[in-house]
Amino acid sequence: MGPFVVVGFGGTPTSDVPLRVAMTEARLRGAELVVVYAYDWAEVGVGMPAPCGLADGARALAEAVVAAAVADVRSADPALCVRGEAVLGRPADVLAELSRGAALIVVGSGTHPRWAGRPTLLAHRLLRRASCPVLVTVPPAISSSAVARSPFPRTTSPA
Repeated sequence: MGPFVVVGFGGTPTSDVPLRVAMTEARLRGAELVVVYAYDWAEVGVGMPAPCGLADGARALAEAVVAAAVADVRSADPALCVRGEAVLGRPADVLAELSRGAALIVVGSGTHPRWAGRPTLLAHRLLRRASCPVLVTVPPAISSSAVARSPFPRTTSPA
């Protein structure tokens, strides 16, 4: 397996910022881009295993979010080698594990007005645990019209 760049993708309106940065980094490095959507019940406040119907629905949503992101990358840069992974697990754990073979991990920063541009808890965890460099992107200011235009579905999972 050759070099690869991992992007933690959450499917939120600002997820396109780390996705675009990761595309550029993968292109510059001649690396494959791996789009990862990690989801976990603990991240959405559920402290027990999900009932089977909900687990299937969550997996289907995660796979749809990844498929949309991969299609967006392929549309923007057909020459870039890209694959997607929807992984059940805590995002920091999943991305830290993938960092063992990665050239770089790209994640977004906070978007809440009070903490905008500051590294998220996920970014802090990765900065401590990743085995490769971590690039934390800062989103541009978002207006309500930008949110409405986003091609990515809103989700509750950080990424």
